[in-house]
Amino acid sequence: LISGASYSPRIYNGVSGDDSSNVPIYGRLLDAVGTSGICRTGFKSGNSCGWTLDDLNASFCDADGCTQYLNAYHGGIAPAAGDSGGPIYQPYNGGALLSGTIVGLSCFFVYCTYYGEKVGTILGRWDLTLVCSGTCQIH
Repeated sequence: LISGASYSPRIYNGVSGDDSSNVPIYGRLLDAVGTSGICRTGFKSGNSCGWTLDDLNASFCDADGCTQYLNAYHGGIAPAAGDSGGPIYQPYNGGALLSGTIVGLSCFFVYCTYYGEKVGTILGRWDLTLVCSGTCQIH
């Protein structure tokens, strides 16, 4: 979320290098295993949809240690190095319902799992309030 300009509260959803493409934030996605049609966008690889939510209590480990209580997704195109922190969302009424932010991925042969920090975790950790275009929805 970038504030202080006419595009706020909006998220970027364009192709890599096109920072003019964005959509309004309408609220939070009520995360449920099996939810499909989830999108993500990142600085390096741009916007991609087609993710499905597989797990609400996943762990991701890398050289810096392990992070627990993440969402795990599969499908679509994998995020690239540099996409971390980008939004994970579901399209809604020409805008977005936020699910979280990109944390990492792990692949075993051709099957990849993508990990996301939940919006609720982020808001709670930093004592933040979600800013929406209009009244925030939860769907």
